[in-house]
Amino acid sequence: MVSRRSILVLADRSSETQSSLHKASVLARHLDASIDIFLCDTDHAWAVREQAHSAEARAIVAACHAENERFLQALRGSVPATDLRITLSFACAFAVHEGLAERVEQLQPMLVIKSLANSREGRARPPQPAEMQIIRSCRVPLLLSQGHQWQPVPRFCATLDVNARDEVASRSILLTTAQLARECHGVWAVGLLRDPQDRRSEPMSDDVQARWRDLAPQSVHAVSGSPLEGIADLVHQQRIDLLVLGEGIRLSPRATEAGLAEQVVGRVTCDLLVVPRDPDRSVAALPIPTNTAYREPGKTSHHGH
Repeated sequence: MVSRRSILVLADRSSETQSSLHKASVLARHLDASIDIFLCDTDHAWAVREQAHSAEARAIVAACHAENERFLQALRGSVPATDLRITLSFACAFAVHEGLAERVEQLQPMLVIKSLANSREGRARPPQPAEMQIIRSCRVPLLLSQGHQWQPVPRFCATLDVNARDEVASRSILLTTAQLARECHGVWAVGLLRDPQDRRSEPMSDDVQARWRDLAPQSVHAVSGSPLEGIADLVHQQRIDLLVLGEGIRLSPRATEAGLAEQVVGRVTCDLLVVPRDPDRSVAALPIPTNTAYREPGKTSHHGH
């Protein structure tokens, strides 16, 4: 039986998958979680549909399963660890996000990890359409790994739209960030974003601070000017290892514009954690004890860019 605390690694046949698996191994030890390496085959979904009526389709499905098993076993063997609980799974689907959604429903992981293939010279690259579908549809926190190792004391940053009125989403982002910082012995900060073209009224300072006051981040940074440029500057200046943001956050009231997660991917090279509006059985659902050792209330400060 798979542990309730589990991390799903979405594998593909690129070399970056090993980087995701390494990141999952580090997090699994911190979070006392098992790892499920999941491969979704989109090339032979038609054969799965036709196998009941076609011997050729059945042969293709059998060969596909054997090849997937070999690949996953080789990937599993690349992890030099005997202390981790690792399971292997694969499926055929017409789209990766569909196969992932079904596996998430079965496994109920606390976290999904997927590699973003880095472009040359270490620069961020725009996401592919299939990756955007995964970002938009994943119902548990999704860690997009860009292949960088975290610092010994990892630095996390939760990003919030100060004009957002969705307290559930804001709280999920903050709780997820605070929990990961505690479990991974890291530090965390809050980045406050606001589109200068957004004409909505500025919220009261007390209302904004109430979102994180009891969680006591190490610092709070007000990002001025263009939010996307400000985020990139914040990541660079604060040496952020993991940027946490909400899938549903939009920095503009115009519903036709892309969400924040969709715009940030491809602009920064740190890892990204995309938190759905109301994650179920996820990192954010874990209780944070009252004696949180990572709190450093004396260091809380406000900065502008």
